[in-house]
Amino acid sequence: MRFRFLFLGKTRVEYLDRGFKDYLGRIQAYYPAEEVVLKAARVTDGQEEAIRDEDTRRLLAAIRPDEAFIHLDPRGRPLTSEDLAHWMKGRIEGGSKGIAIGLGGPVGLSNAAGRRADLRLQLSTLTLPHELCRLIVAEQIYRGLRILAGHPYHR
Repeated sequence: MRFRFLFLGKTRVEYLDRGFKDYLGRIQAYYPAEEVVLKAARVTDGQEEAIRDEDTRRLLAAIRPDEAFIHLDPRGRPLTSEDLAHWMKGRIEGGSKGIAIGLGGPVGLSNAAGRRADLRLQLSTLTLPHELCRLIVAEQIYRGLRILAGHPYHR
């Protein structure tokens, strides 16, 4: 099992990047994990649909055939940390070679990402900056691994 975080563009906010990398290191204590930074389409007013399509194409091309795909989507399923851990356990025990976690840029991703997703995950009903979502999802993956390992971290 491996975890790959697929992000469009670099995190420009230093403290969020440090926080993400901290959790990435914690995840690596359980499984190999990496951040994959993909080139993001340049944001131009009035071109949001074309940008979503291009970013989605790049992200979907980065997903390996043997990976389950979590698409972070504001219209996705809200899960508890325990539910996410249970979902991950199913992929781990079901023979998936990895889990790819994909997050779009500021204008999001097209519906094609949702169609490819094994799990469309809503992190919050609040509108969150996509760079903050990177940190939150890494923390939740780590929390899920701690839950699966029987640690009381999530309480």
